[in-house]
Amino acid sequence: MYKLLSLALLTSFLSITVLAEQGAGAMKIIEKKASRIIDQEIYELNDDQLNDIKQWEEIGKYVIAHYGIDTASSIYENLDIVYEKWINDKQKKPSEGEVILGLGTIFGDRIRSKHNSSWKLATSEEYGDNFVIVLKSGQQIYPMDFVAKRVYGGGKELGFFSGMNAVLDKQAN
Repeated sequence: MYKLLSLALLTSFLSITVLAEQGAGAMKIIEKKASRIIDQEIYELNDDQLNDIKQWEEIGKYVIAHYGIDTASSIYENLDIVYEKWINDKQKKPSEGEVILGLGTIFGDRIRSKHNSSWKLATSEEYGDNFVIVLKSGQQIYPMDFVAKRVYGGGKELGFFSGMNAVLDKQAN
């Protein structure tokens, strides 16, 4: 039997997650991950920020339509198709910013809707302000950053919208 243990060591700013196997009164550590805890505040969006989301969604619809995909059916697989077409496009194509903000917003809005969550603003000294989807579990998804990492990572990773959807579905069940 596996048991997930999560410990937060605030004095060293580390979050340690330990997956351990428990048996006969002993625990065997199987996996140990450490990551820094980021000091941040989460806020509701104001009217200007909500308008930004709406504008970015329109940009996303433009990017999707540019590649001949029906914007009404922007399911995760279609976002993967659009991104791959954008990567391979050698003609006049939408800018990196349009792809990051547009597809990121549409992706985030699908997650928000599917998981009955909401857009928020995460603020930290280290990373500034970022739009985030906060799931009921407390998990935070940063859709624009999610896309930006792929765009600025050379565009080699494909299928990541569907992949993230599968991970979130698995965690929800």
